Amino acid sequence: MGATYNYNSRQITLKIGSHLIEGGFDDGEFLRIEQEADDISKVVGTSGDVAISVINDDSAIATIKLLAGADSNDVLSALRTAGRATPSGIAAVPFFVADRLGRGIWEAPVAVLLKPPVVAFDRKMGAREWAFFIAHLRRTDGGNVRLS
Repeated sequence: MGATYNYNSRQITLKIGSHLIEGGFDDGEFLRIEQEADDISKVVGTSGDVAISVINDDSAIATIKLLAGADSNDVLSALRTAGRATPSGIAAVPFFVADRLGRGIWEAPVAVLLKPPVVAFDRKMGAREWAFFIAHLRRTDGGNVRLS
């Protein structure tokens, strides 16, 4: 007999800087974390010899999709405004995601907002997508709680 696992989107902890995003997520996919580079690069020579190189790039892009009316949009907008007012022009904050019904954890000491979200107006409320560059992502892509 096959195993049964438990997942609940309400059990995802998402923290940007000191702000805990607890709701207001868009319908469907609301968070995507994508590594920027492959872990390895390979070269196959003319004679068939293979060289494998480790790519030491542990950066990622995290995209958070919030409903346009969500309170966290105000917080992320304020983060961008505050960052733009600094001499560096950016706000670098810690990034943390955990699946509380599983063993997955994604965290980094530095996350930087890439740009403000695209704003579109329609008959129904849409979403705002906030993309962050994540430097030095530490990740555990663990499974979820087993029910059986």
